[in-house]
Amino acid sequence: MDDEFQRVETAYESIKGMLRLGAFVPGAAINLSALARHLSFSEEVAGYALARLAGERLVERVDDHIRTFSASPSQVRQLYEWQVVLMGMALNMARDPLNLVGVRAEQRLADRTERLLQQIATDTGNAVLMEVLALNIERLYVARRLENDIIEGCDEELQTLCNAWACGDLSATRVKIERYGRRRAAAAEAISSLWTAMGDAQLSDRQAHLQPHS
Repeated sequence: MDDEFQRVETAYESIKGMLRLGAFVPGAAINLSALARHLSFSEEVAGYALARLAGERLVERVDDHIRTFSASPSQVRQLYEWQVVLMGMALNMARDPLNLVGVRAEQRLADRTERLLQQIATDTGNAVLMEVLALNIERLYVARRLENDIIEGCDEELQTLCNAWACGDLSATRVKIERYGRRRAAAAEAISSLWTAMGDAQLSDRQAHLQPHS
């Protein structure tokens, strides 16, 4: 039983990592058999891992299959707009800005942004808000990886956000987060297009590797 639990846990982490890498076509059904072969796990183990991700709302169950969430322009735009609303709520409840532990220049931009948003949410002490925002942050991880290819000045923008928060200037932090959200909502179509292309390319690569060699 412990071995099976570990296999499911490993499969879960692997699939979650693939989601973060944009390895699936947005809005498409996940082929359980192909995924299990790619990960070298049984379909049962891969199915349990997908069910856990569906429970966390990182993928969705539709009828008899599980699929990734859509990354259409409207969906991407709505996720960014909702993030701004959630961050506004977090700032309303903010107590004392935390030290920006872990927001290091050598980290990937997507991870640095995630760390900052998580810290602002954590500072509220509100478990429900932290949970809802954590899901929003996770769902936008691929988008954040693509932002730097589409939107100018992302690094500088994040640094000014970090500075405003670290200085305890909640008003400036709010203004910068709202601007952050507007710029990304405006780029939703381009982000959506790149996201879909990334998923298509990685799916093609996996299918090619799974083909029997002659």
